[in-house]
Amino acid sequence: MPVARYYLWTQLTIIFQTSSEVMNHNTDYPSPSNFHKVKTQIRAENDADIMVKYFLDDVEVTTQYGADYVGKPLYL
Repeated sequence: MPVARYYLWTQLTIIFQTSSEVMNHNTDYPSPSNFHKVKTQIRAENDADIMVKYFLDDVEVTTQYGADYVGKPLYL
């Protein structure tokens, strides 16, 4: 019988890597033992660059940008 595994995260770490730099943003969860809604919106900022917005419980945490990313594959 499969074993259920549960993980408790106390912090949300957001990392976005471009060819020239790596940025991260740490956000503490208000109550780590509860479920939280995590959402990311990725949109073209212009013909070449993207904008990535990160949300925790429907509150925007940070916005990051990726240069020359429009039209390139996105691997999740």
